[in-house]
Amino acid sequence: MKALYPFLLISLIIAMSLNAPAEKLAKPGIVEKSYRFEKVLEFSDVQDDFYFKYPDYSYQRQIEVDAEENIYVLDYNRILKFTPQGEYVKEFPRQGEGPGEVSNPKTFRVIGNEIIIFQPTPGKIIRLTTNGKLVNEFRIQNGFDNLLALYGDHFYFWSAEYPEIKKSGEQVIEVGQKIYRVTDKGVAEPLKKCSFPKKVYAIQLQGLGMIDIDSSLYLQLKDRYCFASNTAEYGIKLVDLEKKAVTATFKRQDYKQQELTEEVNKVINVDAVIIGDKVYRKPPQKYIPDVQQLLAYKDNLWVVTTTVDEQKGVLIDVFSQEGEYIESFYLKLSDRWSRIKYFTFFGFIHGDFLFTVERDKEDNPYIVKYKITPGGQ
Repeated sequence: MKALYPFLLISLIIAMSLNAPAEKLAKPGIVEKSYRFEKVLEFSDVQDDFYFKYPDYSYQRQIEVDAEENIYVLDYNRILKFTPQGEYVKEFPRQGEGPGEVSNPKTFRVIGNEIIIFQPTPGKIIRLTTNGKLVNEFRIQNGFDNLLALYGDHFYFWSAEYPEIKKSGEQVIEVGQKIYRVTDKGVAEPLKKCSFPKKVYAIQLQGLGMIDIDSSLYLQLKDRYCFASNTAEYGIKLVDLEKKAVTATFKRQDYKQQELTEEVNKVINVDAVIIGDKVYRKPPQKYIPDVQQLLAYKDNLWVVTTTVDEQKGVLIDVFSQEGEYIESFYLKLSDRWSRIKYFTFFGFIHGDFLFTVERDKEDNPYIVKYKITPGGQ
């Protein structure tokens, strides 16, 4: 085994402006075997019963667990329910625009024994019991990108505000993103101190199309706190919903960005817009975006980076909920990770368990549940 790199102290840079949150820089070392992951369950399609479509689709992917340990998987435009043993139960909600129906669910949350489903267009929230019975629903304004959090009596949404494009041709523009607080009556209020810019590739010809260059990632941790990543470069923002403001930013110091090879670009640069009879994709970038997912384990944030070692797996940085660096470790869950130099990791942590979507040699998706044990051995 190679020698471990020593820990380096976290340096703090306190912003001079009273309006700017403190920025925390961490230059960590690597800890090997800081966690052990034991496979305890896996399940896939059941012939003549149900089949997976795209449970790891990049824009609609989610796993949730209810109070009775039932498992819910967002699979394209439907939610599939499974028992704690992985047995298929049912599919919901109903497709349509009537009471309790949605046509394009974007995300959902399981709170206790209730399921909250968000549909962006037309804007709508429906609340169901975990058995699929309608509790209530209400309309919200169109244009919200995704449901960020639930705190108190309010819903919080992530929304991009696109400027009017007057210049013809192809260009990179900056788009503002805001967090909105919405009541259960559908009344929306922007949080003025929670604004995040991102870069977008815009094509304005006979029609208008846009493709994100920066990715928007978010995670709710401990009710009032959320984490957000809104650029291709490593940088996490801590949002305090009680204070309605970004209270800190933190990142890895000297993070080595991963070069975007032509091989990898074919895998990740799949977004496209069609204008007239031509297909447009964003120009190849020099680097892969630094962060690919945010996870919550206990009271800590796991930042899943795009640093991948073919033997060790993907590099994960661990921070406290205040943004203090704790440690880093490599995670490798399947041999498939050794056969590719880049992969899109997707996982969900519930209690002491990590759920992931994996694929077999024939590229068929299946769900795996791992028991997380701190301390490695």
